[in-house]
Amino acid sequence: MAAITKCLHQVHETQVESVKQLIARFDRLIDESDKQIDNHTRTHFDGKAQVAEQIKGIGSITTATLMAMLPELGRLSHKRIAGLVGIAPHPRESGETKFKSRCFGGRSAVRKALYMAAAAATRFEPLIRDFHQRLLYSELTKTGTALPRPGSKGTIP
Repeated sequence: MAAITKCLHQVHETQVESVKQLIARFDRLIDESDKQIDNHTRTHFDGKAQVAEQIKGIGSITTATLMAMLPELGRLSHKRIAGLVGIAPHPRESGETKFKSRCFGGRSAVRKALYMAAAAATRFEPLIRDFHQRLLYSELTKTGTALPRPGSKGTIP
């Protein structure tokens, strides 16, 4: 909505008040939707949302994304979840030829939410920041999936 507010000078002067009212209405609708999503997330997921939100870097948007797009959370092993999300490396072998393992496929919305949470946690969570620094200083390649992937090399203590 801030981008629309910046463009108000382009609106004809007779329409400015109407556009401001629409912006206010949209802001209220967004706030109501956010409250409904938070309420639904807190009441329908058996406390999983509260556990997730205790981790620095994971906010309400990431929690809602995880709860909505990954209902298997808590029922499958961390390796299966990593495979579902697409952050588990899959070996590529054909006969005697072995290629570098790659991460691919999976649920892109969850992967994107986890990437943003990992980026925020790298700044604010000391354990994750230390883990990230160890990855950078080791001879491992720097990947965006190394932080959210459970069981990766150099696991968090």
